[in-house]
Amino acid sequence: FPDCLDPDRVMAAALTGMGLYSDAVAPLKRLQERDPDPATREQLAQALVGAGLDRDLLDFLAVEAPAGLSPREWNLVVEAEGRLGESAWSLACLGAASGDETVPGGLPDGLLTDPPVWGRISLNLLEAGRLAEGLKAADRAVELDPRNVVYRNNRVVLLLELGREEEASREWEEVLKLDPSLKAKESE
Repeated sequence: FPDCLDPDRVMAAALTGMGLYSDAVAPLKRLQERDPDPATREQLAQALVGAGLDRDLLDFLAVEAPAGLSPREWNLVVEAEGRLGESAWSLACLGAASGDETVPGGLPDGLLTDPPVWGRISLNLLEAGRLAEGLKAADRAVELDPRNVVYRNNRVVLLLELGREEEASREWEEVLKLDPSLKAKESE
């Protein structure tokens, strides 16, 4: 039965269930090629990440789904991009959140209110030297989760890199209010 997809479905489910992501990639690719489906696409994206194939993930989703990524796929892409030291997807996400048409169809529901993805985007942009854009993403992360010390600390770093020392100092005071133990580390 050459058209039967069940063997690949069973194999992919078993392999991903056992954490054998590298082995799950091939049956998931076959499934996605023969019967494209958002759920299979997301499973393949997860398997590519689990297999350490970050570049393959970005290439696959750029061709397969430049629009219409799920929130989970956006998270996977942004994390992979960070590991690769890149920022194109992060910039596209920030642009789409700002209302431009960088992402056809826009961002999925829930992504705009996901603090960890915005924290990761700000870090990706900081590491790529896109400081002004990184600050916008850090601002969004802090707005969504104002008590998160990591997001606020990233904001301090970005402000300092942008030469905005006075604002960075005020933000650092907020960080210290949230985590007084950093005061001792500051004087070391």
